[in-house]
Amino acid sequence: GNSYTGDTDITGGTLRLGAAGVLPNTTNVTIDTLATFDLNDFNETVASVSGNASATLDMGTASLIASGNIDLRGTNILIAGAAG
Repeated sequence: GNSYTGDTDITGGTLRLGAAGVLPNTTNVTIDTLATFDLNDFNETVASVSGNASATLDMGTASLIASGNIDLRGTNILIAGAAG
């Protein structure tokens, strides 16, 4: 099983999920400037998610559920099939 605990700070590059539910539901995800959080079409539940200016959240076709705060002001959000 997965014993990963704590916060998830994406400080550079891309964090791409390889399966659903790999992050602990209690983690606070922070996406720093120019970093990317790629759900890779896998659903995920976290405690909170925040992104800095010029950060990217790539949702694809996945769902991201946050039980707490969501602060994505200035964050690029990509959602598959969202275009007109």
